[in-house]
Amino acid sequence: MEYLYILKQALIWVLTAFWCYQFVISLCALVKLKDKPYLVNKNHKFMAIIPAHNEEMVVANLIESLKNQTYDKNLYDIYVIADNCTDKTAEVARKAGAIVYERFDNAHKTKGYALQWFLKQKIAENADYDAFFVFDADNIVDKNFIKNMNKKLCQGEEVVQGYRDIKNPTDNWITAGYALFYWTMHRMYHLARYNIGLSPLLNGTGFMVKFDVVKPNGWETQTLTEDIEFSLKQIIQGKIDNKAKYAYERCVEEMYKGKPFGLYKFGNIEELEKINAKDLYEYYKKLIAECKIDIFISGEIDENIEKDVVSILNLNEREPVYNKKSEELEEGRNTQTIEEHKDVSQGKLVIGLQVEKKDKDSKYSAIIYNAILGGTPTSKMFQNVREKAHLAYVAGSNYVRQKNNVFIRCGIEIENYQKALDLIKVQIEDMKKGDFTEEDIKNAKTSIISTIKAIPEEQDSEITYNFGQEISGQKMKYEEYEQKINEVTKQSIIDIANSVKIDTIYFLG
Repeated sequence: MEYLYILKQALIWVLTAFWCYQFVISLCALVKLKDKPYLVNKNHKFMAIIPAHNEEMVVANLIESLKNQTYDKNLYDIYVIADNCTDKTAEVARKAGAIVYERFDNAHKTKGYALQWFLKQKIAENADYDAFFVFDADNIVDKNFIKNMNKKLCQGEEVVQGYRDIKNPTDNWITAGYALFYWTMHRMYHLARYNIGLSPLLNGTGFMVKFDVVKPNGWETQTLTEDIEFSLKQIIQGKIDNKAKYAYERCVEEMYKGKPFGLYKFGNIEELEKINAKDLYEYYKKLIAECKIDIFISGEIDENIEKDVVSILNLNEREPVYNKKSEELEEGRNTQTIEEHKDVSQGKLVIGLQVEKKDKDSKYSAIIYNAILGGTPTSKMFQNVREKAHLAYVAGSNYVRQKNNVFIRCGIEIENYQKALDLIKVQIEDMKKGDFTEEDIKNAKTSIISTIKAIPEEQDSEITYNFGQEISGQKMKYEEYEQKINEVTKQSIIDIANSVKIDTIYFLG
């Protein structure tokens, strides 16, 4: 029974950490941002699309609310896709004033297929629309909806989720609960994430998409959660929007081409489009039954609790999901340079370094090496490349312990690419010569040890640390970690520096 109590407490702490994270994010919803400036000031042309399957009882109400918009009636059309209907949905919709497309395909019946079928036709027709809305047939639309969406389109937004609410919030406790749920979801989740530059998700109805977004590939989503699938596609296609992050991910991709570590975490469009509901469910079952699971329990626990947790969760024995050796880069390979040219105002330079594994403790010297090279505000990259030479707006580096790689990252003027690259190579060579001081080592150690000491203060940081230890295959207490950092010498850093090889140079400009 003691184990059950400990497990319950552990779950409570995990849930508490999760809700603390959500609470911090939700506070960002309280910030009122200034309206974005208009990139263009015009009244755009829209189409309102209503996929409907046997919706004769409600579809007319939605059409009527769309006809009563405060927006110019000549600048939007209402379309109903009567999808495999066996009732009078098409007839009712036409009578209400919508343009009706009837579709009959017993093999493909979901909303995603209906949208794909309809938009394919509109793209082929080169239809004269700037954007479109998608609604569920039982919706009612606020009279200012299109007016406000036009404003967002003028501000440069390409995909916008409208505020979703319930029609009768005061009828009973159930409707009141739904009203509170929608308010929380939109205000404390979507709005908060939008305010801090993160990506909210579409809710499946009441959203706008710029027509140009779907013209290249159409609406290639067929799962039951087509809104989430579409959101994921937009994240994948929009990864270029954050140029610094994109450049880093591209460098990793090229450096680890053909290896799992080189895959973009959200995948690619080609593989995403292959997913269907059946395959997704089958993979879920495989995941639960076969894939490696790491369970972290934080708190005062008994060492025998592991067996009890496994027993309670009914988990079977399983093999590791991949061979770590297959992830390792080949030694002695030549430096590769990738230049990618896009319409950017500032160049992004990322350099991937291989660090030779000399012994099991060499990674601690590599951590200090990275800190001196580019990991702190007193680093050689920051001081020499950014402050003295003025060749970079941003100049730093990070160390990926699990892969034993250092990645140098810079934001530079495009015309300064070669100058910046040459000066960065000088910093790498200076590290090999031991051109750094004991004070540099001391500052690096102080910064890293401060980070180590802060880990136990937050349970999510503690779990992340232990997960990293699990992946690296070397479990170590905080005190031991701190001791290993303190034991690093200048000579061991020089040894690491001389094992470093430039593997990949990636430039976006």
